[in-house]
Amino acid sequence: MANNHAMDFGPVGFKDTMKNLEAVGIATLGHKNQILYLKANNIPVAMVGFSAYEMYNSMHNLKAAQALVAEAKNNANIVVVSMHAGAEGTAALYIKNQTEFFYGENRGNSLKFARNMIDAGADLVLGHGPHVPRAMEIYKGKIIAYSLGNFLGYRTLSTNAETGDSMILEVKLNSVGDLVSSKIIPVRMDRQGIPHIDQRFQTVRLMRYLNNQAFPKNLVKINQKGEIVVQNSK
Repeated sequence: MANNHAMDFGPVGFKDTMKNLEAVGIATLGHKNQILYLKANNIPVAMVGFSAYEMYNSMHNLKAAQALVAEAKNNANIVVVSMHAGAEGTAALYIKNQTEFFYGENRGNSLKFARNMIDAGADLVLGHGPHVPRAMEIYKGKIIAYSLGNFLGYRTLSTNAETGDSMILEVKLNSVGDLVSSKIIPVRMDRQGIPHIDQRFQTVRLMRYLNNQAFPKNLVKINQKGEIVVQNSK
């Protein structure tokens, strides 16, 4: 819920969204001071959502964010952080270690924030908001995906060029949050914004390129099948 469109229809629309999601068994994430606790295979998992806006958990308040993640780690084996951050569109494909602005809004420094969340105890950081995929890195043994692209955009969002490239990121962690394996399942959205599994692996090629540009020395490499390969540091 912590994103720049959740309040498009005001508080009534916001509450309706929550109510309709909960009615079909989908818990909502990103509310102020919220830690969502779940179980996967009887393993306690905590999720915390952040954005650039004060009405949600704000990525601009690093101290408060770190405290929330540390609390989550004290009460769960695995902590997943969601961050809605960064500029938007094809001009925002490249992750940079700097504060990003979009239409005058401070959209935060995604790289600084994500690494701080790992330092505080997060085991996985998933970024979204730029409407395009972005590079990912392994930081202290943990995956940071700086943007997964759009999951879908039914008749609303552009699917031109890289805005139509998307993915399902499959990440397997063990019972204490250590990375076991990860894989990009490439997705392409049609002109109506409906996602389809992409047999041409366009997103995989794009991610390989973006990773080489952003983190050429990082231990994470993506093979042609979309598998995340953690190379030996020797």
